[in-house]
Amino acid sequence: MEPEKKPPFRLTRVTIAATLAQLIPLIMLVATITVYSYLIAPNLDKEVYAEFATRIAKPIGWIAGTLATLAMAFWAARKAHNRQVIYGVATGVLVVLLDILSQTTANKPFDLIDILVLVAKLMAGTLGGYLAWQRYRNLPVEKRHTHRLI
Repeated sequence: MEPEKKPPFRLTRVTIAATLAQLIPLIMLVATITVYSYLIAPNLDKEVYAEFATRIAKPIGWIAGTLATLAMAFWAARKAHNRQVIYGVATGVLVVLLDILSQTTANKPFDLIDILVLVAKLMAGTLGGYLAWQRYRNLPVEKRHTHRLI
């Protein structure tokens, strides 16, 4: 009897998931600043909007980044046959590496909150893979594309 052939690790899927997990908070930040400047508090000085953007950027990045990592890890792991958790962990690790790279190129020091957010993103990636495994473990691979993300 021939051993079961495993499909190769789909690094492209993990890379796309990690990139989207990085872009989603940025899009949410731009949308928040746009809504604030045009609908909530229009016709103010540019300094007010710049201060608002500086104040709101970190919480949006922390919360939306962690949730986006969870969702994108789930997406990346969705079609991985019996390796969903590995795909989730790989997505989380890549998101963390991209965060570290962006922090070091911006010459900003890491504080405790930044380290905790990195740990939370790694855990979110792992949880996304685990949730994908829980949802799809008894479903054949060819039927997985018809299920929604959530």
